[in-house]
Amino acid sequence: ITSKCFITVSVGMVLAIRCHRQNMKTSIINGSEVSRLSVAIQVELMRNILFFDSMLTPKIITVIYWLTLLGVVISGIGVMTYSGVLSGLLGILIGGVFVRVAFEMVIIAFKNNEYLRKIAEKP
Repeated sequence: ITSKCFITVSVGMVLAIRCHRQNMKTSIINGSEVSRLSVAIQVELMRNILFFDSMLTPKIITVIYWLTLLGVVISGIGVMTYSGVLSGLLGILIGGVFVRVAFEMVIIAFKNNEYLRKIAEKP
């Protein structure tokens, strides 16, 4: 049975885990189980990162992409003030497309790895 669990945390209230399975059961756990669950989630996250079960680089690349895109926009605004609005807008447009294509090529390698892992895990 496949299930997707959604964790809802409210301050001062219990943690409710709603697992939507075929029979649509909902369970509520108390505070001590919340702390054990929190530790289990943190351990799982650290295990994924330390043993390369999950890739950290795509997350870093996403942050670098947004910073680079911000740099392109700031540079475009700078070009607008010194060279003209049209050349600044053109710089933003071409720079944005170039940055997107460059980062997509890097991310493709990580997506290929993810897809190969899914194929290998199929029975």
